[in-house]
Amino acid sequence: GRVIAPAKYLNSGGTPLFAVATYLGGAGQVASVELMTAAAAAGVPNSWDATRTGQGICYLVVSMTADYDALGQLGVPNVSALVRGVKAYDPRTGLTAWTENPALLARWFLVDSIYSPPTLSGEINDNELVASANVCDESIYVHPNYRSARYTANGSLNSAASPLVNLNHILQAMDGDAV
Repeated sequence: GRVIAPAKYLNSGGTPLFAVATYLGGAGQVASVELMTAAAAAGVPNSWDATRTGQGICYLVVSMTADYDALGQLGVPNVSALVRGVKAYDPRTGLTAWTENPALLARWFLVDSIYSPPTLSGEINDNELVASANVCDESIYVHPNYRSARYTANGSLNSAASPLVNLNHILQAMDGDAV
């Protein structure tokens, strides 16, 4: 939606200078109207058309109205986002939900992602997966007053990297191996 706070991001008439549209990459996602409109306005309508749905890709579209009076002293602000990753199946609960558990993320990468060679869910030893996921979730003290899960995966994968490199990136988060 439109960014309405802080007030420094409104023009002198109180109109928001920024708008943010989120695209989560789910099935049925449609192409960004904002990007199609911008491409058409730039005279290159085919550079972003209705076929560019971005299914499986999470992204933000941030639109800014150039207003020197409002932004002249501030400059263009940096844009950042806190992004949660994929939803992974957990055989302990039978649910598919967001998780930081590297064992569950390794299963997701092998079985459900489009970035690794296809692996059938039946090829995953559920007993070993559950045991590994439980170890990852064990609560440990990381500071005298703060507990956390023993192992968490909080990074990103590179679609240009090989599947083995990306799988190893996940496995390193729990000092694990895949067999």
